[in-house]
Amino acid sequence: MSIVQKLLLLIPFFFTLNAHCITKHTELSPGNYSNSGVVRCHYKVKGRHLSNDQIYQRLNKYSRHIDIWTNNDHFIDFQTHEDLFKKINKISKTLDANCEVMIDKLDSLIKESFPTNRRDHGLFNEILRDYPNRNVDIFKVINTRNIHGKLSEYFFQDYRDLNSLEVWFHVLTQWFPDILNLQDLGSTFENNHLYALEINVNNKTSNPDGKTIVITGGTHSREWISISTVCYVMFQLLSDYESRINNKANHIFNSFNFIFIPVLNPDGYEYTWTTDRLWRKNRQDTENKECPGFDLDRTFGYHWQPTWEYPCSSNYNGKEPFIAKESQLLDQYIKKKFGPDKDEMLSVFLDFHSYSQEILYPFTYSCDVLPNDIENLLELAYDLSKSIRKFSGKQYDVRQGCKDRDADLNPAAGSGSLLDYMYDKGARISYQIKLRDTGNHGFLLPSRFIEPVGKEATEVMKTLCDFLLNPTTWMS
Repeated sequence: MSIVQKLLLLIPFFFTLNAHCITKHTELSPGNYSNSGVVRCHYKVKGRHLSNDQIYQRLNKYSRHIDIWTNNDHFIDFQTHEDLFKKINKISKTLDANCEVMIDKLDSLIKESFPTNRRDHGLFNEILRDYPNRNVDIFKVINTRNIHGKLSEYFFQDYRDLNSLEVWFHVLTQWFPDILNLQDLGSTFENNHLYALEINVNNKTSNPDGKTIVITGGTHSREWISISTVCYVMFQLLSDYESRINNKANHIFNSFNFIFIPVLNPDGYEYTWTTDRLWRKNRQDTENKECPGFDLDRTFGYHWQPTWEYPCSSNYNGKEPFIAKESQLLDQYIKKKFGPDKDEMLSVFLDFHSYSQEILYPFTYSCDVLPNDIENLLELAYDLSKSIRKFSGKQYDVRQGCKDRDADLNPAAGSGSLLDYMYDKGARISYQIKLRDTGNHGFLLPSRFIEPVGKEATEVMKTLCDFLLNPTTWMS
């Protein structure tokens, strides 16, 4: 297909979607966090671990405005009002921990995570607004590879809102029409689309069983870096394949099918752009109309239990499994895609989250049960961590999912995870990967880290595929 033909294919999209330009900073509402920050408390006793409930109970006398960001057997990070900073010594004594202020001005980090007005006039926005009316000169390039490079160069400079992501998905299907298919899995509670991007070169010789790798992001809406990372990995693999220079990429696509679901929680993600940057759940009604939303990563049916949290909690998972519309849609899609009479096989699952730089393996619901494939899971997880360390120098710790979810202290806290669900559905290699950083920015990683983190994740993907394609070399 010639460059002119490809551009003509794009015209209907840009006529229809030209209103979906990059949201200006002045149109965003990050929520009121002007007097908030994040405290980290290191346990004095190595390996000690307080449950979230214990932390809330102990700190309740100081403040009721606490949001636990992460909690493991080394430390706790929680968001709170800055007035609590003055009581840091009392908090340390109460939790038997050494506490410090990690982020003192939460609002400044929030503003830093949004696109800047300066970048609002970049190439990607020009295409969405103006093509084909003017600025056609930007297409006077040697070949489509140059166009892809310019698009991606601008696209990954900032985080993108939901409308811009959907435009991007449609554009990609026009650039790679022979191998990329955009699937609409259905409508969410707020009538957004849940999209999956399927890559399949239909090589029955190299991939007779239809082995498929599924990659998700954006389960928790405030974790923007997970969404940009899924998009980055997908685009990098597509670009490498199209260039015909990287034989490894060709071999990967001939050997595996891919499914990318960059935004598993579109309602929540949109809400983080328009109303509250740190919103975590989806936006579905609960039994309490004042407290909408379910924690998607606790709503899947494998070993589901109610967490007994109230609806206003950021961890609330409802009164029954698959209560969230998004988990229903994904469950229907997975069952339809990988049913017993289908020619595709679910092999690998990667679920990108943030933050803390960890690679988590099943199970999440219990620390007393290990997967049948534990040796392979551990070996590969450490190899993935090593590949990141060699590539960028960053350390990603390997942990069982239950240790990250309090399941060792409260089994209900680790139930209903997407990680366990996908392992049960056949993905014998399943990981949740928590991306950068280790706490200096937390969920508010600035956009300048999009490309470095995306490159780390791409290295993970290539290492993973090497492991699957050359298992004997790894076992020696």
